[in-house]
Amino acid sequence: MSEVFSFLHGNERLKVVVAGKYKDETFAYRVVDEEGMPYATLSVCLEGNPPAEGCFWLKHWGENEPLARTLWSIRAISYTGRTCPSGYVIVQEAKFNLTTKE
Repeated sequence: MSEVFSFLHGNERLKVVVAGKYKDETFAYRVVDEEGMPYATLSVCLEGNPPAEGCFWLKHWGENEPLARTLWSIRAISYTGRTCPSGYVIVQEAKFNLTTKE
């Protein structure tokens, strides 16, 4: 897993990493703690609807809501305005603004 960037979430230092690729060849992103243990899945794959180049579908609901809010508030991500319905949620497309380690 390659690190994209690290950030503070509350009093925890977390890292966004590339966890692999989905079937559609877009990157799968995960958040891990300092020891590399999984903390949250940051992206989702919407089969048949890939994100725009350089973007990803952000898992911003449920337990990820505070995490997504933190990433947006520190300007680590931007929302593109593109959305896609999936089940009971409207998934938002996002892109990273931070692409280097702190």
